Amino acid sequence: MKHTANIITAGRVASAILMLFTQPLSLPFFGLYTVGGVSDMIDGTIARRLGTAGKFGARLDSVADLLFLMSAAYKLLPALRDSLPVYTLWAVCAISGIKIITWVAGTVKFRRLCFLHTYMNKLTGTLAFLLPYFFRSGVFAALVYTVCIIALLAAIEEFVCVVKMKKYNAETTGFFKFFI
Repeated sequence: MKHTANIITAGRVASAILMLFTQPLSLPFFGLYTVGGVSDMIDGTIARRLGTAGKFGARLDSVADLLFLMSAAYKLLPALRDSLPVYTLWAVCAISGIKIITWVAGTVKFRRLCFLHTYMNKLTGTLAFLLPYFFRSGVFAALVYTVCIIALLAAIEEFVCVVKMKKYNAETTGFFKFFI
């Protein structure tokens, strides 16, 4: 029970590695992709409910998130490249630029890499995770557009949070906290 959340998070690491050996958008790929995504959605909740949340688990979660994202991007981007709307690359570059600036600002300000778990970041992650399931649908381009807008707003919000924070708190829910 004590390590349940960390075991679930480690499952995301395993699914990320195994995804590298599957055909993108195949049944085995989607099985591993789903396991990794669901583990991301439940590991933190389980850790908090069991009272086992800690620094190690939070760091493991961030590493697992990064590995899962990199593995999924490595497999999906070549498969989806020709179907992605033209603006997607520009949006990803803008969002990545803001995220990098935020990480640099957080590192300078708090002497650590800052990954905030805002509601907007969680919404962005959930929507981006769902995109491949809609690849063959007629709404894929509209969903990509929506995710890009929300991700841009989330990146801006994260930057504002890092600038406004007096003390680092990864669980900051959003920038409204700083204006109320």
